[in-house]
Amino acid sequence: MIAVIARLTAKAGQGTALENVMRTLGEHVRAQEPGCKLYQLCKSQTPDEIVVIERYADQAALDTHGNTPHFRAAFAELSGLLGKAPTIEVLTEV
Repeated sequence: MIAVIARLTAKAGQGTALENVMRTLGEHVRAQEPGCKLYQLCKSQTPDEIVVIERYADQAALDTHGNTPHFRAAFAELSGLLGKAPTIEVLTEV
């Protein structure tokens, strides 16, 4: 099982827009990616930061996630909302 922790920080005043984009992405992921076992959006204690906790059946499922139309569409929207580059940590469960 592969786990991912993604931290996304919005530009000032763009926190709600970031949350909306990520909420929509999460709906698509849960509905269309059977290899994704968990896709949980969380609000960080850091202002305007969203943390996504993800679990994938294997590396192929994670690779599929990054190539879906809904991921690509969300990524295009995020480029104007983020105040800095996302921090993505990929972990192997033990």
